[in-house]
Amino acid sequence: MSGGDDYFLIVLARAIEDFERIHRTEFSCLPRVSRIQSNFALREIVNRAAPPATFGKARALLRTLS
Repeated sequence: MSGGDDYFLIVLARAIEDFERIHRTEFSCLPRVSRIQSNFALREIVNRAAPPATFGKARALLRTLS
């Protein structure tokens, strides 16, 4: 692969502790993973509608978990 990112994942977690658990038990255990870079939104700056094709299933999942 060339470039900065080989994979780009969007993870929806209720709390930082949930993300930490997912990171520790899922991502870091994947074969051939040598580095993980994470970025977090601390707060919402602009409220923009996300494309439904990208986030529609994830939002529906969040509604069922609430």
